[in-house]
Amino acid sequence: MSDETFEARLQRFVDRQEIAHVIANHSRGIDRANPAVFDNVYHPDGDVAYGFFDGTSAEFAQVVTAGADDRPGTLHRPSNVWIDVDGDTAKSESYVIVYNPTRDESGETSGEEMFIGGRYLDRHERRDGTWRMTHRTYVMDWNMNHPGTGSLMPGYEVQSGVQGLKGPSDPSVGFFGGDFLGGDERDGGNTMTEVTADLMARAQLAFDQQDIHELICAQARAIDRGDEALFRSLFAKESTVDIGSFVGSGEDFVTMILDATKDMTHMAHSVSNEWVRVDGDTAKAESYVIAFTTAPTPDGDEDTITGGRYLDSFARQDGRWIFIGRTFVSDWIVTQPSTDKSDEGMLASLATRAQKYPDDALYKHMES
Repeated sequence: MSDETFEARLQRFVDRQEIAHVIANHSRGIDRANPAVFDNVYHPDGDVAYGFFDGTSAEFAQVVTAGADDRPGTLHRPSNVWIDVDGDTAKSESYVIVYNPTRDESGETSGEEMFIGGRYLDRHERRDGTWRMTHRTYVMDWNMNHPGTGSLMPGYEVQSGVQGLKGPSDPSVGFFGGDFLGGDERDGGNTMTEVTADLMARAQLAFDQQDIHELICAQARAIDRGDEALFRSLFAKESTVDIGSFVGSGEDFVTMILDATKDMTHMAHSVSNEWVRVDGDTAKAESYVIAFTTAPTPDGDEDTITGGRYLDSFARQDGRWIFIGRTFVSDWIVTQPSTDKSDEGMLASLATRAQKYPDDALYKHMES
């Protein structure tokens, strides 16, 4: 990182932001059931590999947006967005948690409510100055299923007048108006402009925050994939970790956690709400995490969802950011017998499944 020019770092930063916007738009296209949004997501020759549908992106858009009848919507929440830019091409991995209510014969959402955790492995190209996807592979990590209640609390009904909908009556369509489709209008010229010292400093801060974001994503990837080499590379020799049940060095933490999680049937750490404060060659961050695990017990598999926060400390060593401390703060936890239905219905058609290092589809994606 330290050998890059300011111009190169700025270009890489802007490219990542534009690609992240494309990834967000993909979720909007599905959740609002609007196939036109996908015109700003995929290049015309784009394709997808989901399992339940493998084919062109244009056909995929029609499949996943069918039935835009203003019914209650789905929700696709991306996080852990990691993007590797190489000139006019890029690869990315992003986590996603999907809420998808099933419907009874009348079409009402009185059936089962499904949560699905997975990852998107995307390829991107910049053509005529615009980033769009050329390919997406979907990897399913976990799922949880519940009888439809319409609420987290029995007997409680949401009174909000702002209801998310699948079709054109969703509040966001009116809010964005003609900009809803997600196209960006920008001047792509090469006009020279002066960069003030203040703007330069603010840009350098943004670059550091982006690098730390990637470090946080890498930690989630390392534990979820059981990637020991990557995991150990993230912690400084002098690092310390406190997760309550373990207090010790970063090195010992890696050994402990990989052993403790090796028999997990499913595991995914979805990280968001990152707040990063940089002070020279040190930094501190708070990030929110939703961790899902399925673990064997004497009474059968057990699902656990844990909501919490990471309080992280970092140092820049030899030109790269590295963990020097991590504290996990537990905010809430839900545990129940597993409701996994990976081999049933629509879930059975999601062909690419999560695996450990080096067999997970991520590694072939990164090398391609």
